[in-house]
Amino acid sequence: MKSRCWVRSDYKIVGIWPLSDNHALLMSDIQRFKADASNLEGGRYVYSFRRGASSWQMCGVTDVQAPFLGPGDVPRAGF
Repeated sequence: MKSRCWVRSDYKIVGIWPLSDNHALLMSDIQRFKADASNLEGGRYVYSFRRGASSWQMCGVTDVQAPFLGPGDVPRAGF
């Protein structure tokens, strides 16, 4: 992303769904910006986390393509 002039991201956590003692899903709306504060890209992503020996670790990620809203049918954040 740095080669595309990315410098920072903003995000809003939409929801967290525990699936077991050691597995959870997190859905977030993300907006990425260039150095001049212009919009680079945005999207909705679902992350899969598992609990390791001493911490939670991300083990997968997928995007939620518009017009789909993902789990919970929560409207997308407007950045």
